[in-house]
Amino acid sequence: MSSYPVYRINYPFTNIKFISGILNNSLDFIIGVIGFGGFAFYFFCLYKVLQSLSLPKIFNKSVIRWIRIFMVYNFIFVFIYIIFWIFISGSFNPVQLIFGTFPFILLGFVSAFVNSFFKRGFEMQNENDLTI
Repeated sequence: MSSYPVYRINYPFTNIKFISGILNNSLDFIIGVIGFGGFAFYFFCLYKVLQSLSLPKIFNKSVIRWIRIFMVYNFIFVFIYIIFWIFISGSFNPVQLIFGTFPFILLGFVSAFVNSFFKRGFEMQNENDLTI
């Protein structure tokens, strides 16, 4: 085991271990980078949605666009997760796949509802601005 490279990630500003492991091959590192990049984009979308909600007019095109991107990303993430899980583990475990993908499926459907709600609000806001 000592011939494999070991990684360790600590909690920020502490010496407490957050996660550690052994890199068996370079594929582990690539999967880790892809996963980190995916979750970084996930939180970036949330940041942009919340930033758009802080504008004076809450129903705007920016918030609708970022909620739609967040919705599509959640649904795409489910398929990528399933494909990676089957190829990496070599087995199909439906219970683990359901528990691993359920939060993203739920967030995808909730964001689809919120997106349609904001679209309708944006249309009503534009109609109201035109009548004044």
